[in-house]
Amino acid sequence: MSSEAPTKQHDIDQDGPGHAPRYSCRLNNSLLSHEDDLHEYTHDEEAANGEEEVNKKTCGSSFCKFYNNHQLGFVIWGAILGVVLGVGLAYWKPENQDVKDTVLLWVGLLGQLFLRALKCVILPMVFCSIAISVMDMLALGKAGTMVAVTICLYIFTTICAVCLGILSSLAFSSKYVVDDSMVVTEVIPEVRLGCSVDGTSGGATSFLTETNEGSVVCAAGAVASNSTFLMEDMNGYYATANKGPSQLSLSESLYQGLFMQLIGPNMFGLFVDNNFLGVIVLGAAFGVALTRLASNPPKGVKWTQIITIQILEELLQIFMMFVNWIIWCAPFCILSLVATAIGKQSDMRLVIETLGWLFASFMVAAVAQVSFCYCGLYFAFLRENPLKYYYSLIEALTLAFATASSAATLPVSMDCVIKSGKVPPGVARFVLPLGATINMDGTAIYIVCSCVALAYLNGIVPTAADYIIIGLSAT
Repeated sequence: MSSEAPTKQHDIDQDGPGHAPRYSCRLNNSLLSHEDDLHEYTHDEEAANGEEEVNKKTCGSSFCKFYNNHQLGFVIWGAILGVVLGVGLAYWKPENQDVKDTVLLWVGLLGQLFLRALKCVILPMVFCSIAISVMDMLALGKAGTMVAVTICLYIFTTICAVCLGILSSLAFSSKYVVDDSMVVTEVIPEVRLGCSVDGTSGGATSFLTETNEGSVVCAAGAVASNSTFLMEDMNGYYATANKGPSQLSLSESLYQGLFMQLIGPNMFGLFVDNNFLGVIVLGAAFGVALTRLASNPPKGVKWTQIITIQILEELLQIFMMFVNWIIWCAPFCILSLVATAIGKQSDMRLVIETLGWLFASFMVAAVAQVSFCYCGLYFAFLRENPLKYYYSLIEALTLAFATASSAATLPVSMDCVIKSGKVPPGVARFVLPLGATINMDGTAIYIVCSCVALAYLNGIVPTAADYIIIGLSAT
């Protein structure tokens, strides 16, 4: 935290003669501020320079220096080698399957440790990041504008993702071949009613049987067709075998899946349960409370500054340092994750034949989303080539491909976005955690494409109403 006294009037609260000024929310060192329209952030530059000095002192070998200067290339090569190793493991058919399972277990060890380390750091870092970002935005009077713009853009990109997913699914619908063996047919419940029981075996020796005259008698060795009766469940007492999972209404989904996640009964339980949305709300509440406490301190207090703000800043720097250490291992961990994910496939040919068109449908929609929606918005707002910005995100995109998790990729995403110099750290640390929770466009595309593919593979042709329902469910 800066040791200089704030210079703006609303940064200091004077209680009268003899009282020291009370420090407010970090305007001198605000992560949202700009200087000459260049994103020069003293806080982050000092940390980066310090980290570089540490690397120079601790990384003496020529390979280590080369690795630090070309880490992005190592990430890409790690993903490529992971694919090659994974394909080799997938086609490896040892006599004892346990041997392959053991090899896959150890090949994936580094990747699993990598994911566990990221998940360990994510929620505490998100909490501190959101709290500090909210304080910055409130101090600069940008909180309402930032939230409104963020939510509107998230809604727009999600709608675009759903629409592109539907269009891509329609384009590939003719490619899905219906497998008759996968079509689920309705099973009519039938019963046979026994009349007498064998005392030794416990099985029925005679059954109620319908005669040719239409009467019902007990007969031994009856013909199955004459002794089989249709059972109609009049009051729904008997559960059917193909009932499937319980269906939640839209109201119940919103109630349980959204609003009950916003506020938790235990703030520490939010971290234990990995409740991202609850942690974001808690962090925002902390930021608002600290801002109000700094501008309107309670009467009679003795403190001269809000120490909690400095603690949050220091914790955020510590967590970001942890993230930098974890990211340093990313190329080797990505190789481990990709190799294990592909190597677990027992029949690559069957996977490609079954899911090939679904994968193609998803990729077409995803590429269209990036090309037209994201790049279009970037160019519309900044009038710059978006490919240069996306180049700085390759490390995060590669990790997202390897982990298939927005949450696990979040620390790397924040690091890449901040280092790109295009986004103020305060904005990135507020927008990205929120987006990883409620703005999963890739998931929306996948839900639409997979639902349509499964429908066609089961002999169901979706109607316009079905597409609308799928789109609303994916939003």
